Amino acid sequence: MKRTKHSTRKDVKSLWNLGGLTPRQLTRNVVSEIRANNFFGRASELAFDFLFALFPLILFMLTLFGIFASHSLELQNDFLSYFAEFVPPMAFQLLKETTAELGANAGGGKLTFGILAALWFASGGVSSMISSLNLAYGVRKAPSWPRMRIVAFGLTLMISISLLVALFVLLVSGDFVD
Repeated sequence: MKRTKHSTRKDVKSLWNLGGLTPRQLTRNVVSEIRANNFFGRASELAFDFLFALFPLILFMLTLFGIFASHSLELQNDFLSYFAEFVPPMAFQLLKETTAELGANAGGGKLTFGILAALWFASGGVSSMISSLNLAYGVRKAPSWPRMRIVAFGLTLMISISLLVALFVLLVSGDFVD
């Protein structure tokens, strides 16, 4: 391989060259690509899919908290003590009642449904991201729908596991430091 030397000054000059286009031509090209690739439609699709995945995640998190809080009154009191300082008394009473109700009604079926629904809807967001990135990078042959969903589900699962491990390390590291 032949090595070429580029001077830094030449590289900086070429950045401002805009590929030989005038600013008006560059703006026109960018706007035409935005229209051709349905940029705003894709952005709203991604936002909707990830927002839609938020509700099953909330169901999962609340059910998980309910299971742990029902077994440990100390955990429930510790959690509520954080909110007692800055939440108005009526809101704190509502939060306390809701926490007690979650602890009483939390079960494995809700937890399983919450996990599966959160993973499914989040993988829909990842699937939308994959198709948007394929369009942005000009990938012409997209995988079939089942294959894309399997890949998206696997990516979502790996991201979720990575986030849970990171959260666990963050929570446990304080005990090791102490």
